[in-house]
Amino acid sequence: MIRPHFAWPWLLAAIWSAAAHAGAPTCTMSTGGLAFGSYNPTAGSAVVANSTISFTCTYTGTGFTATLSISPGNSGSYTNRTLAFGSQSLNYNLYVNAADTEIFGGGTGNGVSGTYYYYLCYAGGGVVCNGGSGQSGTQYVAPMYGLLPGGQDVSAGTYSDTIIATLTY
Repeated sequence: MIRPHFAWPWLLAAIWSAAAHAGAPTCTMSTGGLAFGSYNPTAGSAVVANSTISFTCTYTGTGFTATLSISPGNSGSYTNRTLAFGSQSLNYNLYVNAADTEIFGGGTGNGVSGTYYYYLCYAGGGVVCNGGSGQSGTQYVAPMYGLLPGGQDVSAGTYSDTIIATLTY
């Protein structure tokens, strides 16, 4: 039996926070979103998609540290994110590494057991962003790797999830 291929967009909303004191960095953040494209539920192979989240901060004074984390999405779980279409869902996840072994999330815990990696965009800890080292005006780029496991039997439709990216500095 041949089933139709279908596609669903993946949404990524970007937000950021700014410190309220003088001399605090001013930051902008952007993402290209992430779309898995067509998925054939009868195929046993996984579907992968890659994207990035980038940001630039300007400031006066010494360097700064920025932490980039993302929400678990509509499922409420970092370990089992879901793309939804009505009452149906597809399991997927987002990772900080191409080997798909380190889940991109909000750091350790956040109400969920386990370790969920984040990007620390300056020296020390987390997974380090690509870019400068705390320099004003430098664009930082955080890779994001998506994996949608094969063999999930669902109906054709547009499946989506909303992920919120948070930049704390």
